[in-house]
Amino acid sequence: MKKILILIALMVSVTFTMAQVATHSTQNDCYSVVSGSVYNLTSWINQHPGGASAIIGMCGKDGTSSFMAQHGGQGNPAQELALFKIGTLVQ
Repeated sequence: MKKILILIALMVSVTFTMAQVATHSTQNDCYSVVSGSVYNLTSWINQHPGGASAIIGMCGKDGTSSFMAQHGGQGNPAQELALFKIGTLVQ
């Protein structure tokens, strides 16, 4: 399913506003922005090696600073995050 969503996101230019992302702010419906891209992290919450709370705190928000503070420069977390990309943030 993830691969299908990635392919769809690559084929279609899906955009979100921060207001739209903010409506997905729960553990059961979690979108976050990292570096201008929008990610659906709902299915990752309970799989995150650092614990669910690290992801829940990013739901409905721009999580760039949190992600970079914890994982900036690390290849594996960035590759893992890319699997959850669903679109791009617009102003």
